[in-house]
Amino acid sequence: MIYFTFAELTHSRAAANNHFGNTSSAEVRDSLTALVDHVLAPIRKAYGKPIYINCGYRCLALNQIVGGAAGSQHLKGEVADIRSDDNRTLMKVILKMSLERRITFDQLILERCWRDRRGHHPGVRLS
Repeated sequence: MIYFTFAELTHSRAAANNHFGNTSSAEVRDSLTALVDHVLAPIRKAYGKPIYINCGYRCLALNQIVGGAAGSQHLKGEVADIRSDDNRTLMKVILKMSLERRITFDQLILERCWRDRRGHHPGVRLS
C-alpha cells in the first residue's frame, strides 16, 4: 500500500470528538488495502500530486453519528471521499483512467468544488 496509510483511511474528527476509536477489522483492512492498491494509488500516481482522504472507513457508531446510510460502503472499507488542490482536474484524471480501463469503480461523485462554511473542501467520492 503506497501513498496512503490506514491512519488516514480510518481517521475521523467526529469519532475523536465523541471519544471513541474508529478501528477496523482485518476484513475491512483487506478491503481498504484493495481500494488503495487498485484505485487510489493508481489515481494518485496519474494525478501526480497529493490526494487527501476526507472519509474512508466508518465503524457503525461513527456512521450513525454522521448520518451515513445503513448500507454505506464506508462500513466495509470499500469507499473513500477524497480531495485535492483541484477537484475538477482530479475528476477528469479519474474519468480518463476509467475510460482507458486502468481503474474500475462503482460510483464517482463530484460533491463540491468550493469550500463549505467550515472551510472544508469536500471533493470527490469514489467507491
